Amino acid sequence: MESKNIIVDSSVWISLFNHEDSNHKKAMSFEKILLEEQIMPDLIFYESLTILKNKIKNTDLLREFNIFATDSLNITIKLFYENNRDILNLFIREYKDGLSYVDVLLLYLSNNYHILTFDEKLRKRIKESGGKLVY
Repeated sequence: MESKNIIVDSSVWISLFNHEDSNHKKAMSFEKILLEEQIMPDLIFYESLTILKNKIKNTDLLREFNIFATDSLNITIKLFYENNRDILNLFIREYKDGLSYVDVLLLYLSNNYHILTFDEKLRKRIKESGGKLVY
């Protein structure tokens, strides 16, 4: 599996940057993937920043993640608005699972990309839909 075909969810980025997170060691085990060339959907970037700012409340981690994501030559932050109608329709159909719009974006993208996420609800839906997961 090529790293260019992997999209990393904010749950993994948060765990990687927050050393106190229960999944930090698990995130570190994917370090090779996390440092390779990859696409980061803009919504994942914004969601990660928001969680670091509002839930973790650590501006140092917020700055560290921002610099890592925006200055890295290996990460391309990409807009996925070209599929917005398809994603919105899927989001409306997936209301029963309580998936966020970003989770539905990853569910949609799992047809073409391997998704690395620690979110069990999202992992379950990706498996059910026949999408691709990293582990």
